[in-house]
Amino acid sequence: MNRHIIRTIALITFVCFILMRGDSAILPQEARHIGKWEGTDDSGKTASIRFDKEGYAILFMDGETIGGKKEGAPSVKYEFNHSKTPVWLDLIIYAPTGKEIGRMRSIVKFLEADEMLWRISDDLSQRPTDFDEADKRNTILLKKVSR
Repeated sequence: MNRHIIRTIALITFVCFILMRGDSAILPQEARHIGKWEGTDDSGKTASIRFDKEGYAILFMDGETIGGKKEGAPSVKYEFNHSKTPVWLDLIIYAPTGKEIGRMRSIVKFLEADEMLWRISDDLSQRPTDFDEADKRNTILLKKVSR
């Protein structure tokens, strides 16, 4: 899959995760990411990602929608691992047949109730180990815009 698309998906996922943070006082840690998150990358592009309750991620960028659950089309699911510090977030891309065809490994950190910091790596198959304030290209602040 095109590296730009995967990077966009990761960005959107991160945004959705932050937007869910607003419910952290009410929702358990494992559910605070549910909802739509939005963020702007270092190049000025704004994108969003929605994490649904069924484990699907839907990415919105440049008028396009990627992922979700569509019959006969590729899908994107997500996995948060809250037992890790920082929290691990994987976006998993599936072929229409249901076979996993790619996985983007990233980390997130919930800040405020409606903010999440999301970091990916230059090599999307490798998970960053921590946050680096100097790495603006691979880190994005996501804000929760809806549940």
